[in-house]
Amino acid sequence: MVDKIKERNLTSFLSYEHEWASKDGIHVIDYRNILRESIFTLCPWGINPESLRLYEAMEAGSIPIFQRLNSSRSPMTPMGANNPIPQFDNWSDAIDFVDKMRQNFSELEKLQQRIISFYKWYKESVQLKVKHVIDKAFKESHGYDC
Repeated sequence: MVDKIKERNLTSFLSYEHEWASKDGIHVIDYRNILRESIFTLCPWGINPESLRLYEAMEAGSIPIFQRLNSSRSPMTPMGANNPIPQFDNWSDAIDFVDKMRQNFSELEKLQQRIISFYKWYKESVQLKVKHVIDKAFKESHGYDC
């Protein structure tokens, strides 16, 4: 993946850490600012296919680039089949997509806005589900609505 980025001469920020939350890593404020300034954020798998970086990217308004587990199943399924997050079978296809999108600013802007709108909706829907569970548990334990 890194070699492909370098081959295409794509402007990028790369940071490697040897362990989670290492002291030699970039500061959290710097990390946030880098995400906010990034059009795309590569979201490779961590311990789980669905990594925290996916949500960090969307929160910052960056377009997450995600690799599927396999072509028939995606960890993004709980977000809905029509979510706008770009997903690829391999990183080469993802880099091709980024390179192509950089040349079409209008489409790039549309995609970024779709993802921002989608993520706002997604957060609100999760919030409502959590509220429903809490309200139901409260009513079952106390006998009245909160």
